[in-house]
Amino acid sequence: MIKYKIEITNEALRDMEEIYNYIARELLSPDNAMYQYNRIANAIMKLDIFPQKFQILESEPEREKELRRIIQSKLNS
Repeated sequence: MIKYKIEITNEALRDMEEIYNYIARELLSPDNAMYQYNRIANAIMKLDIFPQKFQILESEPEREKELRRIIQSKLNS
């Protein structure tokens, strides 16, 4: 089985932090914030085995680097 190297972009990390902060601070639910953060991180890390599950971004330079976007509804798959 081939394993791929996973790199999380700075933009993705910022997005994850913003989601965490919104849930923890605005919705006053730090436990749920951590759960959501970990759920997203786990979905990203699963790309090492089956990256083709998610679509490559159409814009450049993302397409050239084969950056992929995980759609919210697919996080639980």
